[in-house]
Amino acid sequence: IFMARGNDGIAFYGYGREILSYLSEGNIYMALRGGVDVFHWMPGLRYFQSICMVFFGETNLGYLLIGIMMPFVIFNLLKKLFSVKMSLILIWIFLFIPIFESFGFFYFYYIKLIVKGFGGTLAWISLFAAISLLLNKKNISLSKNFISGFTASTLLIIALSCRPNILPMIAVLIIGFCFLNLINNNRLKLAGIILGSINFFWFSIHNYYYGNEFHLITNSVINNMDATPALWFTFLSSILSGSVNYNLFILLINHVSIWINYYEIWLMICFLSLIFLLIKKNIPIEIKIISFSLLASHLVFLFYPGSPRYTYGIWMLSFIMMLVFINEQTKLFEL
Repeated sequence: IFMARGNDGIAFYGYGREILSYLSEGNIYMALRGGVDVFHWMPGLRYFQSICMVFFGETNLGYLLIGIMMPFVIFNLLKKLFSVKMSLILIWIFLFIPIFESFGFFYFYYIKLIVKGFGGTLAWISLFAAISLLLNKKNISLSKNFISGFTASTLLIIALSCRPNILPMIAVLIIGFCFLNLINNNRLKLAGIILGSINFFWFSIHNYYYGNEFHLITNSVINNMDATPALWFTFLSSILSGSVNYNLFILLINHVSIWINYYEIWLMICFLSLIFLLIKKNIPIEIKIISFSLLASHLVFLFYPGSPRYTYGIWMLSFIMMLVFINEQTKLFEL
């Protein structure tokens, strides 16, 4: 059912409609407010919906068209990591064969998120497109270097605006590729990345300007945390003291099982492959940065629920990195 009742998608659609209504009246102040004084839910999708409504009216056609671009974005990323032949095989699997769907590597899931009105698909498309630009090693002009850096970091902020739980990942990617371009003396791309990442501060500026409250992105950071650091500290303290708190142990295990369940050995192997990529010698620094960013993103789910729609893109990119690790060991995918 398209944006079934009770889904967040209806709320974001409503905010988008409100933004466009104020824009049509020339009320820029209320349009930029985005329906709230302080963001509680992800801020990005509402503004995206309003832009789509300018061109497609009160339909979801704009978002669906963006969703259609996803296989092309994934294919472009795969070509940076594998041969064209192997990339074609993987993209056909992504489109039609759900053998890796437990890693989020299945197109249907992302179209389903669009139909429900969730922002995840926009986030993952933006993330994969950004990483593809960051991995670009072609000899391009200086101006294009700046543009690719600026576009990549802007896309990372768009991804963050639709999936705030990937904040650690975005931070690692931006800082990591800034240092990499500094070392490589690619100062224009470095400048582009830094300038594009400044867009991050629009969230906190909005919250302070309209609501007189300081929040980096949303005010739901604490409320949505099911397993606080204090709970983990209490549990670890009970282990060290020799009297394990079993009630707390069950609570934390149930929480973590939303992210990785005890029988999901394939996900554990995928997670471990990120660690191996990070510590193994002769792995390109770009791959190490991406692996580290994924580890940082996964660790968020020690505190927040790792529900599938929050993790699809993270697991898919982790799966791709696992294939990179396998290829580094076996050269299996150099077809």
